[in-house]
Amino acid sequence: DRYADALALFGKVPKGSEYYFQAQYFIGTIHVAEKDLGGATKTFAALTKLTPKADADKDRRVIELAQLALGRLHYERDQPSKAIDRYLMVDRKSDLFDEALFEIAWVYVKNKQFDKALRALELLALADPTSSKMPTVRILEGNLRIRKAQMLVEGGKGDPAEEYGKADDIFAKTHSYYV
Repeated sequence: DRYADALALFGKVPKGSEYYFQAQYFIGTIHVAEKDLGGATKTFAALTKLTPKADADKDRRVIELAQLALGRLHYERDQPSKAIDRYLMVDRKSDLFDEALFEIAWVYVKNKQFDKALRALELLALADPTSSKMPTVRILEGNLRIRKAQMLVEGGKGDPAEEYGKADDIFAKTHSYYV
C-alpha cells in the first residue's frame, strides 16, 4: 500500500532503460490501485504509443498488456466501443488474443448484445480451439443462448425453442467432453 513510494521509484526508470516499458505499466497499475482511472488510462495509452526496440519481444508484450488494461478501463467506464477498439489492438498472433476476444464477448454481454457476444466466442473457438478458456467459453455460450431465448420470448419474435435447444446441446457436449 505504499503507492506514492512505488510511483516515485518507477518514475525514476529512464526512458532508454530496458525496464522502461515495465515501469510504465506498473505506474498504470498503481493508478488503478489508487482508483485513479483517468491517470491509469493516460499512462497505458502513452505506453501503447511507444515504439519497442526491434528485438524487444518483452516490450511488445507489455504494450499488449497495456491494450488489455485499456480495454478493461473502458469497460469499467461504460465505454464499450473504446473497450472493443483496444482489445482489437492485441495482435492476432499473440497468446493474449484469446483473452482479448473473451473480454470483447463480455463487453457485448454487459450491453445485452448477445448475438455479437456469441460471434466473439465463435471467433475465439476458431482462433484457438485448444485455449484453456474453452470450458468457460462453452458455458458462457450456453448461458447466452438461454438469455437470447428469454429475449425472444419477451419480444415475441423468433423461436426461443431453437436457442434453448442449442444451449442444451452445448451444455451436454461440454459435460461429456470434460467428464
